[in-house]
Amino acid sequence: MPEGSRYALSGRTALVTGAGNGLGRAIAMQLGGIGVRVIATGRTRAALQETAGMVADRTRGAVRVELVDVTDPASVAALADTLADEQVSILVNNAGVPGPVASLIDIELADWNAVFDVNVSGVFLMCRAFLPPMIARGTGTVINLASVSGKRPLARRTPYCASKMAVIRPDHHPGGGGRTAGYHGEQPLARAGQWAAHGTEFRARGGADRPHGRPGAIGVRRSGLPVSAAR
Repeated sequence: MPEGSRYALSGRTALVTGAGNGLGRAIAMQLGGIGVRVIATGRTRAALQETAGMVADRTRGAVRVELVDVTDPASVAALADTLADEQVSILVNNAGVPGPVASLIDIELADWNAVFDVNVSGVFLMCRAFLPPMIARGTGTVINLASVSGKRPLARRTPYCASKMAVIRPDHHPGGGGRTAGYHGEQPLARAGQWAAHGTEFRARGGADRPHGRPGAIGVRRSGLPVSAAR
């Protein structure tokens, strides 16, 4: 990451959903390592505290743990109230579920809804709660994690692919005309800190190799550790 990006991010506050494991934990650690104060959120306190410990031990970054269920409007509203004194300038909507692996005709409505509740409604609820202060301040960053599967569907993964396509399209202008820093592709988060340094990025969602241009070809069969994707 360019040194200018590090300096631009240092001292800012980032809220990361689904930070108790996997990519969310890796994102929290990467941001903490460049001086960002991290608010790690999720549904399991023990997992979040483990993330907080890793951020503190490995990066010496400041971290706060808060519980939230992104599918529950009351829970999201309560989180926003709890963090009213915080100036959250980076929101990373990472929380997501893979959903069932089955033929469309064999999927139960409850299973379909469970995927959309987290992957789509969760993003909406978090944006609705935390975008207004950013708009009022005239600056802020929202990073919504989508997937190449939203453009190149996978067999027997219809709910997941449809939910990721839903995330890719509506974030075109979620802030009601907020300035954007360019198109960022569809792959999962990479170099979140680099993007966040560019200002109000209501469309940021991947492709850090081409942060201001058209996305390159993205392979579906990518592999690697979460921390690698978060760099």
